[in-house]
Amino acid sequence: MAIPITLTAFLFQLAAQAAPAPWALLPVRLGEATALGTEVGGLRVDSVSFGRDERGGLTAEVRATVSAEAGGTRLALAVFDASGAPLVAGTEQLTGGSGTNPLNERALTGVVRLPLGDRSVAEAARWFAAGPVAPPHTAGDVASLSAGGSIALASSVYSQGYRAECVLDDDPGTMWASKTGAVSNEFLVVMLAGDAPVRIRGVAIDPAGEPGYPNCAVKDFAVLVSTDGTVEGDFQEVFRGQCAQPRGLQTFPIPPVEARYVKLLCLSNYGDDKWMELTTFSVLEDQVAAPAAEPVELVEDFGRATQRVRAEQTIELERLPKLQVLAPRPEVGALLLRELPEGELSFRRVPTVAYAVDLEGCKDGSFALAEIQEPGLRAVFGKLTYDFGYLLGGAPQHCGVRLDKPLRGQPRLLQFLARPEPPGNSLRVTLTDQDGEWFTWDLGKLDGRGWRLASVALDPAKAAQHGGEGANGQLDAPLRLTRISVTPKSRETLAGSLSIDEILALSAVSPPAGG
Repeated sequence: MAIPITLTAFLFQLAAQAAPAPWALLPVRLGEATALGTEVGGLRVDSVSFGRDERGGLTAEVRATVSAEAGGTRLALAVFDASGAPLVAGTEQLTGGSGTNPLNERALTGVVRLPLGDRSVAEAARWFAAGPVAPPHTAGDVASLSAGGSIALASSVYSQGYRAECVLDDDPGTMWASKTGAVSNEFLVVMLAGDAPVRIRGVAIDPAGEPGYPNCAVKDFAVLVSTDGTVEGDFQEVFRGQCAQPRGLQTFPIPPVEARYVKLLCLSNYGDDKWMELTTFSVLEDQVAAPAAEPVELVEDFGRATQRVRAEQTIELERLPKLQVLAPRPEVGALLLRELPEGELSFRRVPTVAYAVDLEGCKDGSFALAEIQEPGLRAVFGKLTYDFGYLLGGAPQHCGVRLDKPLRGQPRLLQFLARPEPPGNSLRVTLTDQDGEWFTWDLGKLDGRGWRLASVALDPAKAAQHGGEGANGQLDAPLRLTRISVTPKSRETLAGSLSIDEILALSAVSPPAGG
């Protein structure tokens, strides 16, 4: 007997309810397991159970089935209040029982226990949703030959084999070298892709050249831009910086500016009197991040950046969560990512990210990558090390890492993992909007040792400070995460470190009608 069409539609509706799509909003029920069956990039989220920890905070136990293809998608579980405002998100990248988040507890069966905030979060939690994390927004290189960039001028060239175009060819085995004896104030002028000026926000430089000549690498440099010509008077300087000597692509944010031509002025090398060498020069377009389709965006995950590996090190493929391996190429002295798609080998350059540190009333500070390597967990995170030297007693003091990361849409909450050593100092977060107005929020003191969630509601009315030209007191999208910083609170905490990882931006959702 044929099933009536109305009953067929009803059965389809039941099936949809049994396996909700990613980011379907569901009620939070403490002490109950909610069956899902939601597919998230090689993972099937089977069920979610909410409970309380010993202090009354909210926790969630997520049971997931991990397929052989899983690993490229990061799962998020987000919790919202009755109005749909975000409260907190827990994330994990499950790969056969291993994970990447140092806060989470996990089992080999695909069970992850996520900490989701304190008692106030537990009391306000009304809705939750599970789905994929929106990946970080990245800007394109508008200087490379493949994108349509070209060399307009070069101050000198050692030979045809070291021509200036080598810095734009995406090949780490080629490089530009100046003529013999030219070791200061050499320059390259790049015409960017396209037929008109483009808005740029940064440059990336691999200063190194041939192995055996480490001191020929470009050290101090300046970036100049022009919108319509290549003679000296056409250019305006917009940035000065210094390259670290070890090999690797290093990224330097610059104030957003329009440019048709970009001039890299190489002021000095590392002391060699032979020549200057440079492997790669990239110019990063200032692309406005599109609104996120998902309410949880990964703003920065330091595990995507690479650490240097000695050429003699070997890496076992069996230990990899994905079919990828970070492998050294001794012949070019660089670290590359070897990918194995369907059994085929290929190589591409993996940049080593360089972050600037802002100091005010601080004697010394630096930011570098560090790593946790434990059974079932491999996490690479950022570590801000500081030494204030003295307490100024009321005068501004901070040490912060300059991130300059674009945020999609109009996020309502910023969240990240933090580990203070020693505890007791205050954390601050600074955002900048499209008009250059900046807002700084004080997250208060981080007490207690170990990793914990730090978060701040992006309410301009609750900012500790704000300013900038044309300030109107409103967060006008698009926004950028400018800085995460530390402020000392006592003489006992003047020197130490702040480890940070997994910076997330959370957006609001619309609760179901009648919910």
